[in-house]
Amino acid sequence: MNKHSRYDFETLFALVAVPIIIVDLTTERVIFVNGRAEEISGYPKDTVNQLTVFKLFSAKSHQQITALLELARRQGSNIEFSENHLGLRRRAGRICPVSLSATQTQWRGRKVLIFTLNDLTGLENQAKERMALLEESARVSKLADIGRLAGGIAHELNNPLAILLGYAENLDYLLSENRYTKEDIRQNLEPMQSAGLRMAKIITKMLAMIRHESTQLVRLSLAQVVRECLIILEDVLKSYSITLECDVSEEFIRGDSTHIEQVITNIVTNACNALQNIKENRKIVIKSKLTDNKIILEIWNNGSPMPEDVQKKVFTPFFTTKDVGEGIGLGLYLCYNIMRAHSGELTFASAESVGTSFFLTFPKPPVEEVVPSVNLLRALVVDDDTFFRKMLTQKLRSLRVETAEARNGQEALQIIQENPTGKVQMNFDLIFVDVKMPRMNGFEFVNLLKKQHPGAHIVMITGYPKDQALMTELQSADVSQLLSKPIQNSELVDIIHTVRVKTHKPAA
Repeated sequence: MNKHSRYDFETLFALVAVPIIIVDLTTERVIFVNGRAEEISGYPKDTVNQLTVFKLFSAKSHQQITALLELARRQGSNIEFSENHLGLRRRAGRICPVSLSATQTQWRGRKVLIFTLNDLTGLENQAKERMALLEESARVSKLADIGRLAGGIAHELNNPLAILLGYAENLDYLLSENRYTKEDIRQNLEPMQSAGLRMAKIITKMLAMIRHESTQLVRLSLAQVVRECLIILEDVLKSYSITLECDVSEEFIRGDSTHIEQVITNIVTNACNALQNIKENRKIVIKSKLTDNKIILEIWNNGSPMPEDVQKKVFTPFFTTKDVGEGIGLGLYLCYNIMRAHSGELTFASAESVGTSFFLTFPKPPVEEVVPSVNLLRALVVDDDTFFRKMLTQKLRSLRVETAEARNGQEALQIIQENPTGKVQMNFDLIFVDVKMPRMNGFEFVNLLKKQHPGAHIVMITGYPKDQALMTELQSADVSQLLSKPIQNSELVDIIHTVRVKTHKPAA
């Protein structure tokens, strides 16, 4: 290539409106950038040949850049590659999102890669703005749904409350008359406990719907998620005179229970609306099916099928068949994206004389193997509330966990044995500690314990709402998990399972 052709070549690149970077394949150094690449990177042409290509990209992008260089060396000339979601490191240090196309060729007697970049900053900002709008619209939609359900929820709470008060009065009468047996007390306590648990679940689900919480994928029983979701929907189904059949196997998935319940609630509510025009025998069936690598939850109703034009738009944002003011058309669109966030999918089938089915498809999680051991789990419960501490201790012992108690942080530190060197010797696999305690609160206790044993598995307990301040403090304290009172057995089972796998200690 003579001087004139070289000049024309560089002039041509200089006129191109997209950033271009040329890299020597042998030295991995940048040997040319055009004006647009100068602007986006902040490096002028006269200093760029001092840099390797890795200097221009973020550490997270180095693996992709290395792979591109290796592929170019192996496959020879005139080969094109592309990569998305790379980070270009500007001279000032800020990371700019880019996509990249690369072509290998010969230039000035060298093997080179020509990188053509596409600045994604504007697209990412627009996507973030759209997502923020959708999330806010979703919150407004959920609040509207809660308003529509409020009457049913009040009725649902009144039923177990009436049971609770009725059996409490009955117990009081038996005690005052001094004519009771242990069996009498048990027969009255069991429905009271059941009613109280039912009320707690209703309140917990309502709070979860109102709060805006981030997605956390954990090990969940799909059947348990469906059962808890139906607590909210039970009275709605009754009001529509709908028969519900539920046959969901005890399969485990990885997911966020609140978000999955949001999907189920939305689909069942839509099914209720679809059944309004059916005179009799209104029916909804929820069932699961297991394939080799997937778990499928089907929600079917025997209502009229969706028209073809509706089926084409059912997952389109802001599309709704409801009257103005009754819906904003985000429900199924959000459900679709929630399932994608769970590495799953949401599909449907609708036809005359068959009805309509929605299918929630989850990937089957890998089997977690437990290494056999003769040792059992040991837990410490730290709470100043005697009744709650005793209750949690009994629950843990019923789950075959050796459990000790402490009334406060100071007592807990004393119970945790010290070896002759004076350092804390962790002899508990799991520690439950209340957030609010007198003298030394839960966070102060955790901070002291973490200094000596940073790997301790700590679960904090609170009866307060999970606001942003609390979640920030939890994150800084490096706590394994937060539970809200009342604590359900299913939550304890999941925690115990996680710790057993981590410590290789099986159940008794």
